[in-house]
Amino acid sequence: LLFIAKEVKNKTGKSNYDEYETFMMKYRFGHYTQMNYSKYMDEVKTQLKIAFDKISAGGRDESDGLIDKFDMAVFIYVLLTKSDRGENDQFKGFKINGIITPFDYAVSEKLLFEDKNNLLNIKFKVAYEVLKDIWRE
Repeated sequence: LLFIAKEVKNKTGKSNYDEYETFMMKYRFGHYTQMNYSKYMDEVKTQLKIAFDKISAGGRDESDGLIDKFDMAVFIYVLLTKSDRGENDQFKGFKINGIITPFDYAVSEKLLFEDKNNLLNIKFKVAYEVLKDIWRE
């Protein structure tokens, strides 16, 4: 969040969608030659808006239109949360191991960009419930 703020010259500690998009276009999507295709750009911007809304909602039902330090704490918690599976791949709950691998991030980012309820949405709600009381202490 501080890196985003520095890059977009925001001193409020909260990022709006335009700032998030500017940052993501530079650091996440700015290295692709396909960026010149308007159809591809439209898809990327749609995905970024979906991702922004999920992160800025921080596990709550609706986004407030800003990403703040609580929203980022929830997002990091989401990235750290893994599915715990039993012997026959049955879902047993969630676990946290404190490690975010590139694979973990790639899976989460794919789900972050999807405009539908998925496992990531559940993880956001769980993270919000866990952190809302801790955050207030």
